[in-house]
Amino acid sequence: DHYLTNQVVYNANDLADLVAEKKKLQNWFDYYLLKYTRNKEQRPRAKLGFLGLWGKKVDAMDHYTAEIEKLSEKIMVERQRVMKDEKGVMPAAF
Repeated sequence: DHYLTNQVVYNANDLADLVAEKKKLQNWFDYYLLKYTRNKEQRPRAKLGFLGLWGKKVDAMDHYTAEIEKLSEKIMVERQRVMKDEKGVMPAAF
């Protein structure tokens, strides 16, 4: 008796990149949240410019929260696109 399995493989490279970017932003948010819990008198600030050296200073927690929300929406749209796109199915056998 042989048991053959089939599995559909989707081309989700863009989705994987977005998820990795969200994870990176979530790590930064967690870092600034931990920093804030240690010193509640002052909210942490971050510079948006090149390597955090130049640029406008913003509230770090608000900035990363907004960026994570934007990325979550992009991930949801990309996930739906991957599932609906017939050309996204990759020919593969296991």
